[in-house]
Amino acid sequence: MLGSAMQQSSRRSALFRLRLFRLRLFRLTPFRLTLCACVALVLWVGCSSASGPAASRASTDASIEAGIDAAISNAPLPSAVDSVFASRCRKCHGTPQHMGAPFPLLTWQNTQMLVPNNPRHLHVYEAMKLRINDPNFPMPPDGNPFTASDRKVLNDWLDAGAPPGP
Repeated sequence: MLGSAMQQSSRRSALFRLRLFRLRLFRLTPFRLTLCACVALVLWVGCSSASGPAASRASTDASIEAGIDAAISNAPLPSAVDSVFASRCRKCHGTPQHMGAPFPLLTWQNTQMLVPNNPRHLHVYEAMKLRINDPNFPMPPDGNPFTASDRKVLNDWLDAGAPPGP
């Protein structure tokens, strides 16, 4: 009996020493706490900052997109389309707009906008395709319809997706 009591006591003593060793090993001294904080800060700053190849690639992509946006914002209408707009459309779709025209047709960007108050969310060029070929509500509404050559110019341009001019 005495032997088993001593074994239990030595087991308890061994477990106590093991726990004490673990506590000392993982105890956060001021030095260890400072070291952990520095490592965490370096990892946080290093992972969250935009540097290196990915950042330069993002910067390059942004400058390319800005250049494309600038080129598109200054994109002209094709000359044949612009002449049809000038002779047939800008009486109403000019600046200022007349006879209830909901948008101007002065630039290529005007043709790329969404039609205001349209539940189908059509772009202007998509609505143009429908209206210039609509027998019930044709454009222009002044009773002087497009000539065959004007209609062909516009339909060819609209069928191509209304690209900007050269």
